[in-house]
Amino acid sequence: MAALARPSGASSRAFWRRVLVATDAGLSDEMMACDAANTERNRVSMRSLLHRVAAPSGVRRAMLADDAWPHLADRCVMLWGDQDKVGRADVARERLSHAAAPPVVDIPGAGHLPWLDQPSAIVDHIRGFLRA
Repeated sequence: MAALARPSGASSRAFWRRVLVATDAGLSDEMMACDAANTERNRVSMRSLLHRVAAPSGVRRAMLADDAWPHLADRCVMLWGDQDKVGRADVARERLSHAAAPPVVDIPGAGHLPWLDQPSAIVDHIRGFLRA
């Protein structure tokens, strides 16, 4: 396996910006330093996880739990960042098409971790869901 560069706060911030969030405004230097330390400490297990989850064509089909989605009976909601670069809301909508109410809500201006990009919107949606 090729050697990986030692993680840093700057490399963590670049990764989060590229993959996980729409904007890095909510990413403190302290958080990025912790992420870099965590990445360094868990390097072997992260490689193992990526090997088991990812395939050259994308996520391994078994990881999508396709057979479980139709059996989801409890009320749920997925808050999906409209700028998510990891997954697509239309795929979630398709998987949950059997649900009585539309359980996928787009969060404008948010990436894969929408609570970091749009915390107030997330809280509002969760409160509304719990009140319903």
